[in-house]
Amino acid sequence: MDFNQAAKKLSLFQGLSSRDLELIAAQSSIRSFEKGELLFYEGDDLPYWYFVVDGILRSYKLSHDEHEISICYNESSMALSDIRFENNRYITRTFGTIEAQSKGTLIGIKTSALSLLFTQSPEFALRCFHSVLVSVENYQRTFFNNMVLDAMGKVAFMLAHELDKFNRLKKQEIATLLNIQPETLSRLLGKLVRKEIIAIDGSVSILDANALKSLYN
Repeated sequence: MDFNQAAKKLSLFQGLSSRDLELIAAQSSIRSFEKGELLFYEGDDLPYWYFVVDGILRSYKLSHDEHEISICYNESSMALSDIRFENNRYITRTFGTIEAQSKGTLIGIKTSALSLLFTQSPEFALRCFHSVLVSVENYQRTFFNNMVLDAMGKVAFMLAHELDKFNRLKKQEIATLLNIQPETLSRLLGKLVRKEIIAIDGSVSILDANALKSLYN
C-alpha cells in the first residue's frame, strides 16, 4: 500500500488539496503490522506520528504488579501517540504499550516535519488538532470507566456509547478493553437481558435506554 492508497481511507486526508497531499506524502511512511506484534512500548519517543489506516491495535499500561490495564482500541483514523510541543519542536510519545489485535497498516508523518506542514497547510493542522481531541476523549473515557464505574457500569456505558464497536468486537476483546473477566461480562449481559434492558440475537440491541443509562449515571 502506498501513501495515496492509505490517504484515501483516512478522513484526516480527505478533501485536502493535491498540493497539501504531495507535501505530506514527502514526509510520510507506510508501516504494516501482524496480529500479536508489539509495535511500541509505553513512553517511546517516535520519529513518526502514526495513524491507523486499517486493522485494530490495543493500547495498554502496566500496573505495578505487571497487570495489563487497557486504555483503548485504536482503529481507523485514530492517532497512536500523544503529541506535544516542547523546546520549539513537536514530539510524539506513546501513552501506553501498543499491540496489534489484527493485521493492518499504519501511516506515519515525520515528527520533525510537523511544524513545516502545519505552517504550509492550516487545514491539515486543524484536522490533526481534531484527531488529538478524539484521542484525549478516549483516554478520559477510559479513566472515567476504570476509576468511577463498577463492572456493570462499564458494560452499560460501552453499550450506550459504543454499541457498534461492542457488536463488532469479540467477547474476550470487550472484556480486555473494560478490564473485567470474560465470565463477568457474560454474567452481566445475562442480567441485562433478564431485566429486558437489552436483547441479544446475534448482536446486542438496546430495549430500554433510560434503564441502561441509570447504571452508569
